[in-house]
Amino acid sequence: MAKELELKYGCNPNQKPSRIFMQEGELPIEVLNGRPGYINFLDAFNSWQLVKELKEATGLPSAASFKHVSPAGAAVGIEMSETLKKIYFVDDLPLTPLATAYARARGADRMSSYGDFIALSDTCDEATARLINREVSDGVIAPDYTLEALEILKNKRKGTYNIIKIDPAYKPDPIERKQIRHFVCKEMERQIHRYIKAMHGSKGHMLRFEEHLKDFSLDEKEQAIARYFDLNRKAASGLDLKIILARAMANYSDTYIYLQLLQDEAKFERYLKMICEIYCQNHEIIEHEGKFGILDHHGNVLVSPRYDFLRTCYVYVDDLVTIPIIAQKDGKMGLIAPDGKDTIVAPFRYDDISLRDEPPYFEARIGTHTYLLDTDGIELDEL
Repeated sequence: MAKELELKYGCNPNQKPSRIFMQEGELPIEVLNGRPGYINFLDAFNSWQLVKELKEATGLPSAASFKHVSPAGAAVGIEMSETLKKIYFVDDLPLTPLATAYARARGADRMSSYGDFIALSDTCDEATARLINREVSDGVIAPDYTLEALEILKNKRKGTYNIIKIDPAYKPDPIERKQIRHFVCKEMERQIHRYIKAMHGSKGHMLRFEEHLKDFSLDEKEQAIARYFDLNRKAASGLDLKIILARAMANYSDTYIYLQLLQDEAKFERYLKMICEIYCQNHEIIEHEGKFGILDHHGNVLVSPRYDFLRTCYVYVDDLVTIPIIAQKDGKMGLIAPDGKDTIVAPFRYDDISLRDEPPYFEARIGTHTYLLDTDGIELDEL
């Protein structure tokens, strides 16, 4: 199972594709067939919660029929009389307890159930699949499917029928949060892409940056982007966080409620403050008794104030590597890591170290000899 799944479209077919994702761990669902949309998953998740609780409460196989996030019917697998089978149009089918549960749920209001999304508490068997196959519906969610049932359902709607498998042990967080941060993070990635393209003119640079970010959690992406902005201040110099937030809502939201926040000044300012705290994490140069050091945005020491000169490396990198800092001590230049430990990356033996716009990023000089240094402080070539 993956951490993120792109959906067919948002609330309506004219909207950009939406997605479901997990901040921690993997998604509890797997799409076995079809390509569900946003509303399909709202139906699937809501109906699944209902049948799961029905099964836990009664001990009986349960089924639900949902349409547009509203229950059209729900039932448990209690055997029906012959008369009831005729009323529900299933008197010609062999029925298992699970199939009976769906027949009852669908039969409660057949008009409202037309084109429904189905939830099953137990493994979908062949009898239930045959019943589903002859009804008009958008999809089904269940903890599992027998091979026979899966084969029947995969042929429904010319092979496009939505079949979702869910982990029955999954328990959602008790608090649901609007994922404003996710939308803003996506927009930040897009803005960095534009910056990299402007500086390098290279699609390869953008793809490499995207490759480094793709497997990160939301928190890790935010930290990486904030660090990127801190070490590449020119990348952030043209960013207006108000525009970033507005674009994030316009480009990545699928519901009207998100767009409403653009007109809610108090709420907009609250979210603006939140994203500023996330992404505006600039370090600070400090001076103590004529020596220089660096603090992070929390006031923690990154570099102790013991150096005659410091130059933070605002190079145009796209690999998310924290670049060493050029420092001077006792008349000699070297490279140190901003790790709070003053770790020496390149020894203090150079007369001068300057920045380059491409790897290797450092050019160091000893007398008349000039060397290229990589980010590990290794001398690669003599110029």
